Amino acid sequence: MCYRLMIGNDTIEMKTHSRKSFNLILRWWNALLDRFATPGMETKEGLSYWRSRVLQHLVAVTLLTGLSVLGPTVAILLRSGFWLLALLDTLIYLIAMALMMIPMGYRTRVFIALAGFYAVGTSITINLGVVSGGPFWLFAFAAIAGILIGFKSAVAAILLNAVTLTLLGGLQADGVLASGQPFYPSIGRAGVAGVNFLFLNALVAFSIAGLTQGLQSVIIRARRVRDELSKEVDARKQTERSLRTSEEKYRLLAENLSDILWSLDMDLNITYLSSSATTLLGWSAEELKAMGVSDVLTSGSVEKAMTLIDELLGDGEANGDFRKAATLVLEMRCKDGSTLPVETRGAFLLGEDHRPIGIVGISRDISRRIRAQKEKEALQSRLLQSKKMEAIGLLASGVAHDLNNVLSGIVSYPDLLLLDLPVESPLRKPLETIRQTGNKAADIVQDLLVMARRNVQSWSATSLNQVVEEHLCSPEHSDLLLRYPGIEVCTELDPQLANIKGSPIHLKKALMNLLINGAEAQPQGGAIMIRTLNATFAQPPKGIPQMPLGTYVGLEVSDSGVGITEEDQQRIFEPFFTRKVMGRSGSGLGMSVVWGTVEDHKGFISVQSEEMQGTTFKLYFPATDDQPSDLQRRVSPKRYLGNGETVLVVDDVAEQREIAASILERLGYRAVTAVSGEEALDYLKRNASPVDAVILDMIMPGLDGLDTYHAIRQLHPEMKALIASGFSETGRVKEAIQLGVGAYVRKPYMLEDIGLAMRKILSSSIDRDDQAGDVGI
Repeated sequence: MCYRLMIGNDTIEMKTHSRKSFNLILRWWNALLDRFATPGMETKEGLSYWRSRVLQHLVAVTLLTGLSVLGPTVAILLRSGFWLLALLDTLIYLIAMALMMIPMGYRTRVFIALAGFYAVGTSITINLGVVSGGPFWLFAFAAIAGILIGFKSAVAAILLNAVTLTLLGGLQADGVLASGQPFYPSIGRAGVAGVNFLFLNALVAFSIAGLTQGLQSVIIRARRVRDELSKEVDARKQTERSLRTSEEKYRLLAENLSDILWSLDMDLNITYLSSSATTLLGWSAEELKAMGVSDVLTSGSVEKAMTLIDELLGDGEANGDFRKAATLVLEMRCKDGSTLPVETRGAFLLGEDHRPIGIVGISRDISRRIRAQKEKEALQSRLLQSKKMEAIGLLASGVAHDLNNVLSGIVSYPDLLLLDLPVESPLRKPLETIRQTGNKAADIVQDLLVMARRNVQSWSATSLNQVVEEHLCSPEHSDLLLRYPGIEVCTELDPQLANIKGSPIHLKKALMNLLINGAEAQPQGGAIMIRTLNATFAQPPKGIPQMPLGTYVGLEVSDSGVGITEEDQQRIFEPFFTRKVMGRSGSGLGMSVVWGTVEDHKGFISVQSEEMQGTTFKLYFPATDDQPSDLQRRVSPKRYLGNGETVLVVDDVAEQREIAASILERLGYRAVTAVSGEEALDYLKRNASPVDAVILDMIMPGLDGLDTYHAIRQLHPEMKALIASGFSETGRVKEAIQLGVGAYVRKPYMLEDIGLAMRKILSSSIDRDDQAGDVGI
């Protein structure tokens, strides 16, 4: 503490250490009291502690102040003859020292202390009279009783004081006690003085006792409040710990969940986005914080979400219940410009009044599910297409068989007649026209068989580059360019192209149909690009999810024409489906032939097209390490004529038997015929003359060609045979060839086909210069 003394213009600061000294004394005093504290009163929160503390103060003050007055007082009392009083004062001081020094219980100390106050007061009154210091001690006795024990003790002390003073006052009035000491002149005055004394004593004692009791009630209530607050604080702390634990769990869940957790306010401002949004969308956390709903969702998705929110709010207002959740599919914007389809489920966040204060939800990436669904639909569509083509193929193959039988006369007889007609004959041109027309009809039948996937007779290592080059040099391609003069065909052929296993004839037919389709898509002219390439796929290419991974050889045919609508792409490979005028550009089987050829070669095809943006067909065939054989040259018919060998023709159709017999005889063979397998076996059994070879129709009532061949081998194990059919090569045809049939010829019969096949089965070897291409073998 610092004091300032102002003298004129000068300031004198006077420092004092009185406060420090006082604090030091106070600490010493409290330490002394603690040293002699009552056992069991360590807590400072209750009234008992402070009553014990007051008792300690009283005793301590008594000891400290008693030293200064005990000696003179005892000396005066002894000189005055009050030796008993002097002894009592000394005894009281010793009792005070005992109260301070000897450990004892609180009530024992209070009883001794109060007894000492009462004894001193009574002794002084007895020796010095009521008009002395004795009543003051009695006054203090009642007040201290109210402080240290309570209201009832104060009442008891007042009553004891009243009795004591009345008794002692009467004794003094009678001259028994304190004789010679001044007393009130009359009993009335003495009574009034006594009543006033007792009134003041009761007032002070009761006030102090009431205050003490009130303090005790306040302390009890404060303790209860403290306990309740402590419980509430503990509960809040537990709640906070639970909240922190829950928040930690929620944070860990939100940060490790692959789905996007989000929340919005009612103005659709983003208030929370889980970290998975960064992973799925590619935006950084800082970028997402600055973005709104319209930045995260596509415009269509925002509109869809707003419509749903308005509907839910309307329903909630009508029903009074906003707890309804909803699910919808939205598209979220990615940083790379792509969109992510998500299944979003959200609900309103409700306030205390049960009205919406925000929106919370979760969004799940469903791109894989959508992709899987599309793949499933594509597979189902492909399966449906396969079943549809198979059903149509069964019908087409039956029709083709019958048509081939009918066409045999139109195709075969002109060949025979032309051999005998001179060049200048006027009949030659009509016969050639008939033959060409028949060949065109036969080609349509072959298209039916290809579409039905029943026309690939031989498989060999083939180069797609060679297929493309041979077709571009063919009369069919020249005719295409004449019909579409504005079309330019370009090629990009991979010089390191791998080979595939297949039929060059059917691959050329497929390529021709693709080129026709590209030319017709560009009526005003344009370019068609043919590409070949090697392709190794680690994942299926676009549009062909079912394609196994591996190495393929690709053939692409692209145009820049009018394109194909998405609806038409689903039907483009159906037989006779076309948006063009039927009969103008072909039979309507062109794309079906392409599809059938690709299926037969265990390949895959995809179509990529947009209206007015052109079309690209991509064909993929499994690659092979086999190498193609050298092409064989055709020879003059004179090199495959017969030498009078006998050939048995077995066919249930009379026209077919006659045509085959006529061709054989024209080629120099001797022909005999049978209408069934049973008749052929009977002929072989009955005739001893040898038969050099048999021609067996595959489809016959009773024994078919394969069954007949089995029976013939039992009679003549070395019999040469070939199979003929209006169908293309079937499983039973392949079984017959594996069993030993030397060749297969396709109806309608062609003179060259039969001639080459017969020379093949009758000759053990043919010089390479004389060997003809195995047409249909």
